[in-house]
Amino acid sequence: MKQKLSGTELSGPSHMADLERAVKILQEEGCREIYLFGSVAMGNAGPDSDLDIGIRDYPRERFFRIYGRLLTELQHHADLVDFGHQSALFAVLSEIGEVRRIA
Repeated sequence: MKQKLSGTELSGPSHMADLERAVKILQEEGCREIYLFGSVAMGNAGPDSDLDIGIRDYPRERFFRIYGRLLTELQHHADLVDFGHQSALFAVLSEIGEVRRIA
């Protein structure tokens, strides 16, 4: 079953629940721009796929705290990327259409 979050198809309810929880955590921690990329964003994730999340416009001193919360509070592993520091990666993903702003 595929579900949508801001136009992004997800491969199952566990990814959806984790993504909703991740957005809540990130917003609680002050993140203003939240992006999804990778297999979950493209709709071809398997049950063990991780969440690839990019953030911009957030309190940088909280990066490791935020990442720690994602790792401990989600069912799936999450990779967190600071798109402010990885602007080239963000540009490439945007150009090829493989990044979705989710909040």
